[in-house]
Amino acid sequence: MTAPAVIWHDVECGGYAEDLELWRELAAAADGPVLDVGAGTGRVALDLGGRGFEVVALDLDADLLGALRELLTRRGQAEAYWR
Repeated sequence: MTAPAVIWHDVECGGYAEDLELWRELAAAADGPVLDVGAGTGRVALDLGGRGFEVVALDLDADLLGALRELLTRRGQAEAYWR
């Protein structure tokens, strides 16, 4: 069963993409891994990771990070992304 916080987070933020170009530019200018604080279910972290950036995703809500881990597991990417 999906936690209500995960459903709400994805409904509220999941489809938002207007800021991703800015995050990509900032990641490209960084010298090292990107820290995504308040990563939620990974909207930005997944976008940047999919573009080859090393990303560390943090969130206080374990359910949101659990949803991110579950998604990476389904994609077969958990080993590459999750530590």
